[in-house]
Formats: sequence, structure tokens, C-alpha cells
Amino acid sequence: MKTIKLQFVETQKNDRMTKDTYVIADSDYSVTEFSFVHDAVEYVLPEGYSVGETVTGEIAIFDHKNEHCELDAYGVTPRLSSITGQVLLSKASK
Repeated sequence: MKTIKLQFVETQKNDRMTKDTYVIADSDYSVTEFSFVHDAVEYVLPEGYSVGETVTGEIAIFDHKNEHCELDAYGVTPRLSSITGQVLLSKASK
């Protein structure tokens, strides 16, 4: 079972230009004065998914067909989306 540490990024609720999201912990995400980054939490990657680098050197998640996944928030749950579909991640058990 592969896992990944993600951080929830909370933005101002009255700002229509931003939205809450998730980022990979230890990535080069830049915090702004308008967001709050929560502590990292470990999540389970679905079978066949992996963590690697994009051609530009960014840390990213890839699906079972090695397609790059977009990471965002579905409510307060991390969601991965790629051309093969969407999947919600579950917290890793301690």
C-alpha cells in the first residue's frame, strides 16, 4: 500500500477567485497571506497509482496508466482527476 502526505490549503471563504485545495507535502507550494495550510496528513494511493516527477521536475501523482493527476479538494476530501477518471483518497490508518 503506497501512501502520500498531503496538506489541506484553506482559503478565504468570501473570495470567489480562490478555492480550498490540497497540495503534496514538501512541494514548492507558496503560501499567501490569504490562505492557511494545515499540517500534513497521510493518505492511501489507489492500486497502481504512484508519485514521481513531471518533465518539469515537479512532484506529482500519476494514475495506473501513468497519466498525470490533478489534485484538488472535493469538500474536505482530496480528489485525484486524470483522463482516466476521478478518485477520492482515504486517510491512512495509523
